[in-house]
Amino acid sequence: MYGIFFLIIFFYLINKYNLKEVIKKIIYNIYFFGFFAIFLLIIFNNFINSGCLIYPVGITCFENTIWSVSLSEVATLNDWYEQWAKAGAGPNYRVENPAHYIKNFNWVSNWFDLYFFNKVSDYLLGLLFLSIVFLITFKSKVKMKTKNRK
Repeated sequence: MYGIFFLIIFFYLINKYNLKEVIKKIIYNIYFFGFFAIFLLIIFNNFINSGCLIYPVGITCFENTIWSVSLSEVATLNDWYEQWAKAGAGPNYRVENPAHYIKNFNWVSNWFDLYFFNKVSDYLLGLLFLSIVFLITFKSKVKMKTKNRK
């Protein structure tokens, strides 16, 4: 997901400089090495734990290692995670037809009812409450400073 930011910066630099200078600036940058090292550690961790480079994406899995998870189990877990992320399953409920539920946009109305109005709205209302408390707290200090200057 964070690779998008890298691509945006890369294309910006290509437009500003020529390609050889951009590649030199990227390769010799300490942040690039840090990003690349973390990326490799995540990929390595996934591979050691499951036999997949990106778990649970089936095309990145290797079944020929001893510790690998079978491709059928990876596909089942991928569907389960997708169903859970789209509010189709939880500790107390599960949709009747998961295969139909996760396809296209069949899940959107249920997601709004079960997830958005419960979790996202709580988060947004919490942020709004903290913002109001912050503004009320520091608004009086700003008024006092402007009165003192007058």
